[in-house]
Amino acid sequence: FLGHCIVYAVFSLVLLCYRAHIQYPARDPLAERRAALADTVTQLRYSDRAAASRAGGRRQSLAVRRMTVDGGAGE
Repeated sequence: FLGHCIVYAVFSLVLLCYRAHIQYPARDPLAERRAALADTVTQLRYSDRAAASRAGGRRQSLAVRRMTVDGGAGE
């Protein structure tokens, strides 16, 4: 009888551990950090491109303003 109880307890523990492993798989912290770093790099690249395009737009609008002011002053 005691042997059956021990076998049942061990079997239950194995099943419990298996279900916990399926529900909470082992995490790879290095892979998580690598993915987070890749996301950060991507965000920085897009923000740099957006800032550069905004700055380019500002330069162009200033050049257009200068041309209109210079053109108007020359008349």
